Amino acid sequence: MRDSPELSSGQNAADLRRVFVRDYTLDASIGVHPHELEKLQPIIVSLDLSVRPADKDFQLVFMPPPRDGDELARDVVCYESLTNMVRRLAQSGHIDYVETMCEQIATHCLEDDRIMEVTVIVEKPEAITDARAAGVALTRCR
Repeated sequence: MRDSPELSSGQNAADLRRVFVRDYTLDASIGVHPHELEKLQPIIVSLDLSVRPADKDFQLVFMPPPRDGDELARDVVCYESLTNMVRRLAQSGHIDYVETMCEQIATHCLEDDRIMEVTVIVEKPEAITDARAAGVALTRCR
């Protein structure tokens, strides 16, 4: 039996948990074509995070609401917090490129020290007439 690779913190990769949000749909002002500057369009955002347990000194950004005596909350990445962050980015003003939005989302995710890796997919379902969607996927690691 093979040992799990060790992370820089001394933890094993087997200790990682996957947290995901799939197909979060919202409207955004995104794109460089003239018709994309005129109105909001739907986008679909998916996130896949590799999360390690929290150390006592970690910066915890995407936490569930606090509850007295809840010792497990430090290890939980709250997907509502993640989608709220994505919504705030989408509503913050026009974004020219899907790549820019992906990078911004990934950067915000990695502000939480528990998140070791994030894959972000942003799709534009109305971009190509004969396709279900077009978009960008990227992965960033700590």
